[in-house]
Amino acid sequence: MFHTKPWFEADKSAHGYDGPLHAEPHDLARISERVLKSLESKGLPLVHDMLTNGETHMAAAMHHAQL
Repeated sequence: MFHTKPWFEADKSAHGYDGPLHAEPHDLARISERVLKSLESKGLPLVHDMLTNGETHMAAAMHHAQL
């Protein structure tokens, strides 16, 4: 059973919401939050669930970086 967090935009189609196993995203450390902000400031989009659904939007990010 997947439990989300208020800050996490879950891809609902990529998670199970019933069953005996419980999972949720881990709260980020302060340094991790800063790394994410730095990457976003360089044009890399934040995809909350990329490790679950495989979407990275990197093609769009690379296209925008070249403009």
